Amino acid sequence: MPDRIGNSLFQKLKTLTMIKTFQLIKDTRQNVLKLLSEGNTERLFNIPEPFNNHIFWNAAHLMATHQLLLYTFSNSKERLNQEFIKKYTKGTTPDQKFYEEDLEFVITHLIPSFEESITDFQDGYFGEYKPLQTSFGSTINSVEEAFQYIVLHEAMHFGQMKMIEKLLI
Repeated sequence: MPDRIGNSLFQKLKTLTMIKTFQLIKDTRQNVLKLLSEGNTERLFNIPEPFNNHIFWNAAHLMATHQLLLYTFSNSKERLNQEFIKKYTKGTTPDQKFYEEDLEFVITHLIPSFEESITDFQDGYFGEYKPLQTSFGSTINSVEEAFQYIVLHEAMHFGQMKMIEKLLI
């Protein structure tokens, strides 16, 4: 593709695409942070029918999945604690207990952990990416594609959080 449109133009388009991707992720996370900050603990940790998770679990899951998609699959050391990642990874289900320490961690690290991944991307921190087949049926082949997939993943989970919120109001 670069040969057809020229390397310089291709790099500019790629950079613009990544800037927009980063902005979409940040916008979603800011909305999630607002939801967490405005929610009371009963609402954040309540699992309504027919869901199998709560608002808080979805927020923590965003952070865990972000680490896996960017760091684990690029053979790079994760920036978050492995226990946290395992607790909120795909396939886990929460109980309805209130975890004040986890809530405080997510509120204080939701945006900074994402910003750190942008810095890691710009600094060339990530290694060779191990292709991943997602539950959506698409394949992620690079860190750039992982960031793009994160847009979809985080928007979907934010939508679930909003549906849960509506059921609990």
